[in-house]
Amino acid sequence: MWYLNVSYILALCGLVLVLLALMRVTSGSVNAWVRKLLLLVFGVGFLYAYDPALLGFYLGYIAVNYLFTLAILSVPRGKKTTFIASIVFNVGVLTTFRLAHELNLLLTVGLIYNLLKAIDAQYYAYYVERRVAVLHFLLYMLFIPTFTSGPILKLKDFDDDLGKAYKPDAARVEVSTKRIIEGLFKKIVLVALLWPLYNFLLAKDLNIGWSTLVLLTYYILLYFDFSGYSDIAIGFGTLLGFRIPENFKKPFSSPTFTVFWRNWHASLGDWFRDHVFLVLSRRNMSRMVAGGVSLLIMIGVGLWHGFDWLFLGWGLYHGVLLLLENLLNLTTVNKRKAHPAYYWSRALVTNAGVAFGTIYFSKDLATAGRILHGFTHW
Repeated sequence: MWYLNVSYILALCGLVLVLLALMRVTSGSVNAWVRKLLLLVFGVGFLYAYDPALLGFYLGYIAVNYLFTLAILSVPRGKKTTFIASIVFNVGVLTTFRLAHELNLLLTVGLIYNLLKAIDAQYYAYYVERRVAVLHFLLYMLFIPTFTSGPILKLKDFDDDLGKAYKPDAARVEVSTKRIIEGLFKKIVLVALLWPLYNFLLAKDLNIGWSTLVLLTYYILLYFDFSGYSDIAIGFGTLLGFRIPENFKKPFSSPTFTVFWRNWHASLGDWFRDHVFLVLSRRNMSRMVAGGVSLLIMIGVGLWHGFDWLFLGWGLYHGVLLLLENLLNLTTVNKRKAHPAYYWSRALVTNAGVAFGTIYFSKDLATAGRILHGFTHW
């Protein structure tokens, strides 16, 4: 959301320029501690400029989560109980803000993503049993390029990068800058062109043709909007010296829904695979169990987006598709062995199914009903 505000873009550019300038006067690299100090001042100042209450909320939220990680490491006999309590706390905070509409909604900025980062930190403490310095944890949670909409960072990767000196080469700077420009083009130009088209189509007397165009337009719009944000976040994150995971890995060429969710919003799919799927599943689990776990995860992802019937429906829709693919052993297609016509026909069906599923992202049930009703008329 910040990447449509010129002031915030300029602020990030300023931070990058300061680091690059320091690199030139310090023989080609910036000391890790200097970068940490700059990131801390920038992160705190950035949130304070946006809203002091938001900064206050996150400082408290981060403090509680860091204390949970310390408790997990410090109390071996109560380790599991503390770990579960930390997850309950984070889910409880999100649930409170979702249900208590009288609370300041401004405080929810970035919460659904920072919640996943906080839980990753507790997983790290529970399974890896390695303590992370409080400054590193604070910088991890306050990392501005990915703060509002990801990609979702892993504490281990961020912590490793944070300990390194800052010394990007010219090629990295060039590629990252181009990535930022491409992302801005998607969000400022392409999304701006597609929104009026979507609203124009939606205003029609919908039939099967118009409803199909509405959903296809929205599907493409969502891609440009979200992948554009990810491009900007990855570009700035890389310029600051961090490895930011890819969020979109050619999703339109996915031959199955299972593969699609590894390629669309990939960092979210990786998070649920590592923190939920691998915990709930077993090595030699049956297709039914794998499909059932996938169904539960997609319902959870739907509710993570929002406590709303449409989001719940979206989670059920994609969860059932993943369940069916598991039961029918259709979770993947070997591109090298499959005939191109078969592979791309499967990809077409997958994209059609995902595009239809965007109906659940309609602004309300009435709009979704209108679009769905259009498919009953020629």
